[in-house]
Amino acid sequence: RLLGIITKKDVLRHIKQLANQDPESVLFN
Repeated sequence: RLLGIITKKDVLRHIKQLANQDPESVLFN
């Protein structure tokens, strides 16, 4: 139900946070 509310910016911001925790996550961008 919350997935419909998540916007592209929220996803990109979440990916950035993951990238900060795990540098290898950047490869999945």
